[in-house]
Amino acid sequence: MGLSAVAVVVALVFWTWLWGPLGLLLSTPLTMCFVVLGRHIESLKFLDVMLGDEPALAMDESLYLRMLADDPDDATQDAEEFLREHSLSVYYDEVAARALVLAQADVNRGVLDPLRQARIRDAIKGLIANLSDRGDPNAAKALAELPPLWRGTPVLCVAGRGPLDEAAALLLIDMLAKYGIKARVVSSDETSAAQIDDMDVDGVALACVSYLEPGTYKNARYQVRRLRKRMPEVPVLAIFWGIGGDTARYLDSVEATESDVVTTGLKETVHHVLAFARQAGKTPKPIRENAQGMLQV
Repeated sequence: MGLSAVAVVVALVFWTWLWGPLGLLLSTPLTMCFVVLGRHIESLKFLDVMLGDEPALAMDESLYLRMLADDPDDATQDAEEFLREHSLSVYYDEVAARALVLAQADVNRGVLDPLRQARIRDAIKGLIANLSDRGDPNAAKALAELPPLWRGTPVLCVAGRGPLDEAAALLLIDMLAKYGIKARVVSSDETSAAQIDDMDVDGVALACVSYLEPGTYKNARYQVRRLRKRMPEVPVLAIFWGIGGDTARYLDSVEATESDVVTTGLKETVHHVLAFARQAGKTPKPIRENAQGMLQV
């Protein structure tokens, strides 16, 4: 019926005390009515939280609180419950990335200082380490098809603007590692106009810029241009974790960033990285993606 066990017991005691045997009979139906009101009337939502059996916080909201508290171990316990029915890539996409998007929203509101951002990044590192024994069911086949060139460290991930973008890039790096592709992350400072010429790009076959919130795309556009100037033959992929499902913003991002491919989630990004790897094993021509999301040579 959607009632928590505690709510049923408390309702039995209260209504029996108030109305006697009649209250005993009516306690559960009355409590259910309050829960239904809470689910459909915004101002009474607290009734659903107090009496219902659904968790008060979604998985991504709960993870965000764990990260703020710098508690990757409790976050890992929640993750393992989720992973009983889902893959690691789904957890990264639907829970961890969304938690980081919530954090980025607080950064945009000015309520999350750099120290807490760094704490969240470190919590993500701890979570990834705790889940390191988890694999991906599709990784074995992809690993067998990987060209020799891509068995080094061919992917360079650029954290768009700060620690949270770096944390999102770490999710991608860990998932690529499951597929046998090594990657490393660099900060936005290392790709600035003053420092990008000193950045080590040996062995890089694909550059990826990671943003939780692209904003006006100006930063991403100039990041892509600097990467192209530093590595003229290397394709550039942009991943914007926070615009999934927003078709208008997706099409804007394709045009504004001038990157070869734009993605909005982990699974999609891994798919495109593997496509680049397979294509690199056949021809040096880069893969580009048009506004409809079709791969082109």
